[in-house]
Amino acid sequence: MDEILKSTQINTASVPASHKLPDVEVQKATSKKRNWRNVVVFCFIVVTVIGFAYWIMNREKDQTQLVQTAQSQIAIIPKTNKLTILKIAVDEATKSSSMITVPITIDTGENTVSAVELHISISPIQKQTFSIKPGTFFTNPTILSSHIDQTTGTAILIIGSFTPRKGAGTIGVISLSKPSITPNDIQINFGEKTRAAAIHEKESVIKELISGRISF
Repeated sequence: MDEILKSTQINTASVPASHKLPDVEVQKATSKKRNWRNVVVFCFIVVTVIGFAYWIMNREKDQTQLVQTAQSQIAIIPKTNKLTILKIAVDEATKSSSMITVPITIDTGENTVSAVELHISISPIQKQTFSIKPGTFFTNPTILSSHIDQTTGTAILIIGSFTPRKGAGTIGVISLSKPSITPNDIQINFGEKTRAAAIHEKESVIKELISGRISF
């Protein structure tokens, strides 16, 4: 019996150490794997955060550039330069015993005007006659439309030229006969549809309309 016990003790002692402590080695290996996995997860989180922050910065930069581009495009949209002034120049009128002639003056400013549409009204109507014709502002002006209503005291004259002009002059002339009754003060007004066309402008360039009052 003693020999058997001794033999058992000898066999147990001869077992390699690697087989005696398997749990310790497993724990070490597991710990190493866990640490490595933690490092990988940490690096992934860091890279993700940096990438997201970079995306946010680029997105804000792109939006800023988009706004700046839109603003610059809006800034270069041309605006209509309304610089032309039309005036019923009663201070330049000429009178006779039965007739008065009133020029309609134009000052284009920096506009190069190619056509003018005049809408004129006269009041009160006292059985006098009147007419309107082109002035000398345009060289060889073309009458595109002309209409006079003696009953209502209104007139329309549309004139243009193949030679647009910049500057000041007489665009039209109104002739009135002397009123048959008193008082003989006459108000001459521009209609709201009075317009002027100019080179490189899409809308009317009228800045101001100055009406006038005259008496015989």
